Amino acid sequence: MNSISNTYSKEDLIKLTPIEIYELVRSGQLKSFPNFFWTCSQSEIYAPEIIRYLIENLLHWNDEDIKKKLRKSTFRDNYLGGLFCNKYKDSPFEAISKAYPEKDFKPWDLVNAPNYYWQGEKGKENAIAATKWLLEEKLKWSYEDIIENLNHQIFIDNNLLGMLKKAFNASLYIAMESTYPGQFKKWELGTHVVNGSWNKYEGILAVKWLLEDKLKWSDE
Repeated sequence: MNSISNTYSKEDLIKLTPIEIYELVRSGQLKSFPNFFWTCSQSEIYAPEIIRYLIENLLHWNDEDIKKKLRKSTFRDNYLGGLFCNKYKDSPFEAISKAYPEKDFKPWDLVNAPNYYWQGEKGKENAIAATKWLLEEKLKWSYEDIIENLNHQIFIDNNLLGMLKKAFNASLYIAMESTYPGQFKKWELGTHVVNGSWNKYEGILAVKWLLEDKLKWSDE
């Protein structure tokens, strides 16, 4: 199927910039982008330019807007579904990273990280890196801060609840043990421990820790 309308010939389109072609599609003067527009080698250069044009000139978004609003529908609703599918595998993160490599967006900065990002062994590594980033770089929490303040809302507020569920089975303790092996006791997390997750031996250790380490009680 010919994607070029009767108004514009191939020779006409060659004279236009990619942004101008995009505007013709947006205005309806072109039925769709020319064949191979998103798969040719030159598209590696102009596809990010078109994304920047969309973000800056059409949507007028700043970095915080990108983090809060960017979704798959952003591309489809703005006539860029073909670009999104063919070049960036339906991943808003890949698309925005190509458009703004200097901004160093994190996958978890966006509303939805790529579906595969938290899966498998590589996904667990990504989740550990994200957890360290959250606690050490974003929140700058100490050991004591983690014990006193860690809860699920922290992950929700930073777009990481999906990560917590997929990589750590929604368990704050598993997240901490995976990220900082051996540094936290399950019972130190207090009310954040899932009910029924302790066995009898762990209960004994918890009481022993409370009396001897926390309260410094002795038999004397």
